[in-house]
Amino acid sequence: MTTTEIHNFLLDEPCVCDISVQENKQYKKHSYLYVITCGLVVETTQFPLIIGIPEDWEQNLFDFYIGDDFNRPFLPHVETYNKLCLFDLEGALIDQDFFGLLSQCIHKAITLLSDGLNEKNKIDLIHEFSSYWNALPNSLYSCCTAQFSADIGSLRYVKKVVHQSRSRTDSYKFFISEDCGAFSDWGINETQKIGGFICLSPKEYLYPPDPRSELSLSYINDLLRQVPSPKLRTSFRKIGCDKLLVFFIHQPDETETLLGVFAPKSEFTEVDGYYQLRLENGTTLYPLSIQRVDSNYLLQRTAHSQDSVHRCLIIGCGSIGGYLASQLVQSGISDLTLIDPDKITPENIYRHYLGRAYIGQYKAEALSNRLQTDIPNLKIKSIPETIQYALENYDINFAQYSIIVSATGNHNVNRWINRQLISAHIQVPTFYVWNEPLDLGCHVAIINNAGAASYEDLFYHDSTSGDLYDLTAYCAPGQKITRQVSGCSNSFVPYAATVSIKSAALCVDSIFAYFDQRYRPNSVISLKGDAFYFKKAGFKMSPVFLAQNDSMQVTPLDQLVPLDGVTS
Repeated sequence: MTTTEIHNFLLDEPCVCDISVQENKQYKKHSYLYVITCGLVVETTQFPLIIGIPEDWEQNLFDFYIGDDFNRPFLPHVETYNKLCLFDLEGALIDQDFFGLLSQCIHKAITLLSDGLNEKNKIDLIHEFSSYWNALPNSLYSCCTAQFSADIGSLRYVKKVVHQSRSRTDSYKFFISEDCGAFSDWGINETQKIGGFICLSPKEYLYPPDPRSELSLSYINDLLRQVPSPKLRTSFRKIGCDKLLVFFIHQPDETETLLGVFAPKSEFTEVDGYYQLRLENGTTLYPLSIQRVDSNYLLQRTAHSQDSVHRCLIIGCGSIGGYLASQLVQSGISDLTLIDPDKITPENIYRHYLGRAYIGQYKAEALSNRLQTDIPNLKIKSIPETIQYALENYDINFAQYSIIVSATGNHNVNRWINRQLISAHIQVPTFYVWNEPLDLGCHVAIINNAGAASYEDLFYHDSTSGDLYDLTAYCAPGQKITRQVSGCSNSFVPYAATVSIKSAALCVDSIFAYFDQRYRPNSVISLKGDAFYFKKAGFKMSPVFLAQNDSMQVTPLDQLVPLDGVTS
């Protein structure tokens, strides 16, 4: 397209006037392929409009701005520097038809501005409250782990100095929590001070202030007038002259709004039965841009919306166990016991969650340290011993847990675990996960240790040959799959880290599916690989692999039977 083609196209748009198109121009420090200036008539108002067309418009769309000299009202979806937020591009497909897309954006801008002038989309100010609050002048960054379980309370905060080389002035950031111990969990050791929080449930919406102006003291005092002073005295009496206040607002439509303010050199005065904040002359009132870092909030981005109450025992912290533990804590299970007697060795690092920085460390202890560094608020106990030794010599018992996972990949260890659970009548759901060689696949067996089902149901004893066969195996029997590096003690089954990651994901999904009652107990879930490398190595697949038509299959243990057939 050319400047003339764009100009002529816009002439046909009835709400667009006073058109000018310039090529290779800058606007608001952005370089554009074309910059269009025009008038956009919305009802009885003509908005001065600037449209920036970037070179990569196929990926990032067009930028629409209202002219800076125009005295516009405070409108939803218009940022402080007058850019219109037309579309949420997350996951959106952008039409590659330039003129069709330009027309669509113009009509979207008309609708957005018309709805703003008529207050039809005023509720969007509530849904996007944080973005307007964070854009206020003098805003300071803060992160907060508080849960706000009460209506009113005290909290602790740490103010850290941030040196800004460009402006040559210092700024601040804050860490806020109700829990004193949370600071050390985040590596914060500075002096803690006392602030306060108030949870509000107004009958009418509380709208954000206009971010084009500094936060007014009257806005905060209006919030304080929501709660009579007698309710605040006990919780706020220890707050010093530097006051940090957090307001957690439950809007009438149940939208939650979190905002904070830092008022140095200030005091509370009581006016008509309400606390009011008064600043010392020349003192700046700082809005706090609060980033929530509590687990309940952060888990909203996952499929699991709240911290799980499960206690999980993981036996085996090798290739599967490492990825499995990581995925479990990222799914909200925060209470783990990790058991593994082995240390990380150099040959582990290409298929283990832990890398070379942990070589020489016990897997259980190293995994615990890594997880607690990455994820807050975890409760992890690590035992660098075998499960047999741990049960005899440590203060643990199978019955203490709501989930048991064996990620040893060893049928003999799994059979021992299952016998212990059955003999002690412990009906904790137990998940046994293991890999097949190379890229054949993986399995998860779910056994709740009630009734007649047991781990032994996975095997078939051939009375003629005397051999014991795995009824789930994708690998045909009678083949030597293990490899050796330096003697029998260093033999291993070859498979890539990607297989262990799939096994871990299958196990985690199976755990949540079980508790959601989507999987029945005493079943085995089998996930087929494509067997490309397995066949390339000259190995043969079992009739079980060949007979499974779907990539994933769930089979009750009492339906496992030997399959006859030709291997391939």
